[in-house]
Amino acid sequence: MDCYRLTGFSVFSVDNTNIIFSYDTSHKGVCHETFYLEIQDLENENFKVMRHSFPGFIPVLDLEETLLKVDPRQFLLKLNDYLFAFITRREEAKIVQ
Repeated sequence: MDCYRLTGFSVFSVDNTNIIFSYDTSHKGVCHETFYLEIQDLENENFKVMRHSFPGFIPVLDLEETLLKVDPRQFLLKLNDYLFAFITRREEAKIVQ
């Protein structure tokens, strides 16, 4: 059962150090694209972004510097906020046109 689709967020362990976070986006009940973020746990919860599929205007690397080392949960939530804002604005713009 794909329960994670209800929340739009899932986590996959690649190996002992790498974790992939999947953000499934939606707007008004319609599913849109999925974005990925791969993080490496260097040691002692010192995380580093390895790669991502987020749009270039979402400041993933800036958020990595300011939030990831201090509060990883807040880092992930902030990325979710950016994606939600992007998808919502994009889909609302399509309606207006």
